[in-house]
Amino acid sequence: MSAGRAALLSEALFWLLLACLCFLSPARGLWTPDEPREAEIGREMSLAPSIVPRLNGAPFCEKPPLYYWALGAAYRLSGGPSPAAGRALSGLLAFLTLLATYIWARRHAGPGVAHAAAFMLATSVLFFQSAHWVYIDPALMLFLTLAWWTGFELMARPKPGLLLAFYASMALALWVKGLIGLALPTVGLGLFFLVRRKGGFHQPFRPVLGVLALLVLSALCVGTFYLAAGAEAVRQLVWVNQILRFVSPQGTGHAQPFYYYLQTFPLALLPWLPPALSLARPRFWTGEHPGEHPDLRRYLGWVTLGGLVLLSLATTKRPTYLLPLLPPAFLLVGASLSDLLREAGRPALRWERILFGRAQPVWMAAWGLLVPVSVLAYTRSPWPSTLNLLALAELAGGLGVFWGW
Repeated sequence: MSAGRAALLSEALFWLLLACLCFLSPARGLWTPDEPREAEIGREMSLAPSIVPRLNGAPFCEKPPLYYWALGAAYRLSGGPSPAAGRALSGLLAFLTLLATYIWARRHAGPGVAHAAAFMLATSVLFFQSAHWVYIDPALMLFLTLAWWTGFELMARPKPGLLLAFYASMALALWVKGLIGLALPTVGLGLFFLVRRKGGFHQPFRPVLGVLALLVLSALCVGTFYLAAGAEAVRQLVWVNQILRFVSPQGTGHAQPFYYYLQTFPLALLPWLPPALSLARPRFWTGEHPGEHPDLRRYLGWVTLGGLVLLSLATTKRPTYLLPLLPPAFLLVGASLSDLLREAGRPALRWERILFGRAQPVWMAAWGLLVPVSVLAYTRSPWPSTLNLLALAELAGGLGVFWGW
């Protein structure tokens, strides 16, 4: 087999693996508390499409309608409401996020970083979990990833098409989950521009035109709610479920202290926490990196940090709110892993041997056993597929420990 065909086959197998991870076991029953609610809103949307989503016949004014339109369409295309159809939508959104992350990394950091970032993102605990829920956040993650990617492309080579794509991605994020779809990219980009201090660096974004366009789109969303369900629907959408959720968690049940994400974000990166810890190396952020855009790491760092700060300022906090920050975070982790592999010819430092040669293989072995054992314990049924997965996890975990040591 020629080298070109071998490379094409390996690439196809790589994406087949990621697709299998995104669409694994979609037909299980709905899990409380979120899946039954989201699935029912989608079912009612499929029966009677409207601007304002409805739950048990009453207006559901917590979120804009875009995700529920897509969920209702998935039900219609599949012949009727089902858990599999709802999870197929989440799997598709997750897969498209992996594809966007991969292309972004390949264009500006090379194929090694692209493969590492996409694979680690696909196998991280929070991403994998959300890809298999009937849930709104995978849609927000996709559109914000597109916004950050097109924003970076716009800085590298200003073009009208990229400007349109950037603001369209933010508009879609707005119509999925409201103001957070505008706030997360705005804060991250604002921090980057503030620290970059390069004259006119923000000009490709045409900020005045962009702000006007986003105001019009926001007004359109609010106006359609008002026309469809009156002033109370607007109050619920904007004041109760956007502003009050940010400044006061009363009634949401998700009140958490400011430092909540300091302990939650590392858990969201599992099982890839050891390579993520290597981002603390000062050398990672300085110097030249062959084949990589010089601003990529700083851009990703400020985008991720800005999102964490904004989410920490909100009094209402949940682990799933971190989902949109995972693609830029794993692009950074992929770049760090690429650095270490590129430096493989030099003698390893002691902390590198401990972190990558000891901690990561042992942790991956334990992680490979944890998933199937948890399925067995939860279902109380020894499914053949789960037992096969357990056997493969034991084999892979043992080989990983042996290789690492």
